[in-house]
Amino acid sequence: MRFYECTVILSPELSKQQIDGVQNELTEIVKSFGGNTSRQEYWGLRSLAYPIEKFTRAHYIFFNVTATTEAIIELERKMRIREDVLRYLSIRVETLDEEPSVMMQSKAKDEARKDKEYTRRDTQEVA
Repeated sequence: MRFYECTVILSPELSKQQIDGVQNELTEIVKSFGGNTSRQEYWGLRSLAYPIEKFTRAHYIFFNVTATTEAIIELERKMRIREDVLRYLSIRVETLDEEPSVMMQSKAKDEARKDKEYTRRDTQEVA
């Protein structure tokens, strides 16, 4: 078994339930070949660096995969077929990092900063 990191860019027209369905489908493909996905992250609806099929925003999902080469080949084949997958990238890595990705760390920092600002505003209004 080898380690991979997969990032998928999905159409912005998808709902959260459809995105979860895509994640589950990709996970099932890996599991059918005896592999597993150890970490799945939804990075949200983000702006694209350049338009893809006239879309300027898209949903990003990221997951770590432990699987055989055949599983990754099948995973990429299925992603090529799906019309709601705009782009994908599967990279083989030496080890899987179990910590949150840089995207999720920055998202957590942003949320903490917003909470801190709201708390500060609330205490100023009371005073």
